Amino acid sequence: DKNRNIIYKYKHNHIDNNNFDIKFVSSILPKIKSEIKVKNNYIIIHISNYGILTSIKSSVLDILFIDFLITFLVYFIILKYQRYLTYPIINLSNIAKIIAKQGRYNIRASKIYDDEIGSLYENFNFMIEKIELSTQQRDEAEAISQEHQLHLETLASELEERVFTRTQELEKTINTLKQTQTQLIESEKMSALGNLVAGVAHEVNTPLGNSITASSIFDQEIMNINKKLTNQNLTQEDLEYFLSTINDSNKILQSNLERAAELIRTFKRISIDQISEEKRDFNLKEYIDKIVLTFQSEIKHKDIKILSDVDEKINLNTYAGALSQVLANLIQNSIFHGFSKDIKNGIINIRSFKSGSSVIIEFSDNGTGVKDKIKNSLFEPFATTARNRGGTGLGLNITYNLVTQKLNGSIMLDKSYNKGAKFILSIS
Repeated sequence: DKNRNIIYKYKHNHIDNNNFDIKFVSSILPKIKSEIKVKNNYIIIHISNYGILTSIKSSVLDILFIDFLITFLVYFIILKYQRYLTYPIINLSNIAKIIAKQGRYNIRASKIYDDEIGSLYENFNFMIEKIELSTQQRDEAEAISQEHQLHLETLASELEERVFTRTQELEKTINTLKQTQTQLIESEKMSALGNLVAGVAHEVNTPLGNSITASSIFDQEIMNINKKLTNQNLTQEDLEYFLSTINDSNKILQSNLERAAELIRTFKRISIDQISEEKRDFNLKEYIDKIVLTFQSEIKHKDIKILSDVDEKINLNTYAGALSQVLANLIQNSIFHGFSKDIKNGIINIRSFKSGSSVIIEFSDNGTGVKDKIKNSLFEPFATTARNRGGTGLGLNITYNLVTQKLNGSIMLDKSYNKGAKFILSIS
């Protein structure tokens, strides 16, 4: 209408003032200013604009109240939720941070609720307990490891000290062995030199004896001729006999003196070589013959012969004394070990020839040979089968060292040789 009020008409043929309950309709309409009439089968509802605005305002206030109430309830629920769920989790997180930073695995989270949060706390405490146990075990293992490490360091230090002590002892032992080896070599040299002296003395004895005999003949014939000359009964025949006898005696004397001089020169040369540490040039055949000569007196009464087959063109520049001792040791080894009293016609062969840039010396005998049990250890110290007869087992060891170290060569036993013993030397 003109006042912007709302008028609503509803027509129904069966509605009149008698059968329409206006109070009931008014009770179900909004509580606003309204007027309801029934006229000519019409229901006329008249609602004022003010009533509508008042009703809307009332509804808005109701809605605002309800919204505030809902907001308050939500805030209360959130606070309740934080207290029940968030705070325990934050508390658990703070405890975890303290444990992680300080390593205090003995801290436990106090259980608040007996629900899922409480179960979370229990599981957290169980985890921390396991970590604490694992940490304790690790610490114990580290302590044991450190103890073992300290023990190992102590053992290592003791071992190092023992090794140092043993090393010093070994060095002293090695020095002692070197000195002993040097003394043994010198002893072998002196032994060989003694054999040389004995041999030369025996060999020189014959020409010197013959020379003395010739000298005695000289004296006797001179006395006889002087006597006849004094008595003035010297005849031409006596003078011719005297001259003939003197001439023969002179030849005998000269020959034997030359022989003795040669033996002495040989002795001098070999003896000087055996104590000399210098290289020199020499003819191998002549030198071996001289060495063999020194053993003639020793083998003369033992039915042993020493034969040599050496190329006369072989000349060497090496340590003659070392070679002399090597051959002397091999000859002495054959005489002492190879030829027993029952062996007759003993023969020692020394053969030498050139092979490329090396000189090969083959030394063999027809004696008893080398026993199988010591063939592999023949050149080792103290390897001998004649210890009960005074054998030391050092002769071939010294021989091996002289050949390999002094003469820069090699020596080996020919194991396939079955007619006695055979050694093969190679000298560069």
